[in-house]
Amino acid sequence: MDRNRVQAFRDSLQRATTFDSWGQVVEAGDEYAKLVKDIAKAIENEEADFKEHQVKFLSMLTRAVQLRAKASLDLSGEIGIRLEQVQKLIPLLEKLPDQVPAQFPIEVKGLRQDIDSMLPVFKQKQEKKKQAIQKQESRFKQKKESQAKKLEKEKEKAPPEEEEEEEDVVKPEQKPGGTLSIRKRFPGNTGITIRILYITLQDANTYIEPFFTVSIHDKDGSAIKGGEAQDTPPTNEHQDMNLIFNQDVHMQIPLEAMPKDAAIFFEFKHYKPRKQKVSTKCFAFLEMDELKNGKTPMELYQKPTDFRRKKVYALTDKPHYLYVLITRHNE
Repeated sequence: MDRNRVQAFRDSLQRATTFDSWGQVVEAGDEYAKLVKDIAKAIENEEADFKEHQVKFLSMLTRAVQLRAKASLDLSGEIGIRLEQVQKLIPLLEKLPDQVPAQFPIEVKGLRQDIDSMLPVFKQKQEKKKQAIQKQESRFKQKKESQAKKLEKEKEKAPPEEEEEEEDVVKPEQKPGGTLSIRKRFPGNTGITIRILYITLQDANTYIEPFFTVSIHDKDGSAIKGGEAQDTPPTNEHQDMNLIFNQDVHMQIPLEAMPKDAAIFFEFKHYKPRKQKVSTKCFAFLEMDELKNGKTPMELYQKPTDFRRKKVYALTDKPHYLYVLITRHNE
């Protein structure tokens, strides 16, 4: 569930209850109706990432505000849902998506029917996403097997010859996909290799053909010469909340040639079959003083990627990180 989307729900409910407290029941009713419509639309949206318990809570909320809107217009004397009850839902929305209350604080009539009407839409969307992931994983596996067979045939056809290793490069293990460059040697200087180990995300198993784009940018956001983008091969290996890469990325310029105010960026991207495009989910970066030997966790930030590092916001309140292993080569 997108945090910005939840904030919009919260703001809408705040406006509705404010109108309600002023006695502007028409304006309050319009805002309550808008909130219900926005929540229903978000749940039906295939791009939105909801969990079942979140859908249940939101369906309860929509039923409560519908009844409050009706109660605010009722002059028969029946109390129904009170304003102060609905106001108590605002701080609960502020805790989403990380915390969802086990029990809904308001008892409302017709609640079960509303939940049952929203859940089939949600479950249908989840099933479509699951099928899309399985289809893409199968396509990726076939592509990988095809490339491996092609490489094997080329080896069989090639005449035997003595291997001649160049002095300035080290050939890495060949893997299908991606645009990674080979490792260069920099006599008298320091080469940098960064192994992308894994990224921790709550919905790690939902991404289709995920990969990283790695590039180097100065403080003004411009790509530096020799730091142009490299793409890792996509992965389909995940364990719990971790997407596993284990992929080496070799910087194409030595550490000494990188500006001291530069940073190495890691953009996490994935394929969206509905829109038929590659989308950036989040990003992380390493500054020059962080390029030390060893395993390093990096905080994940919300898209769009800000290469100038001026406006960066944590992806979530929970600790989600990208883990890398940095190796300095002193040639």
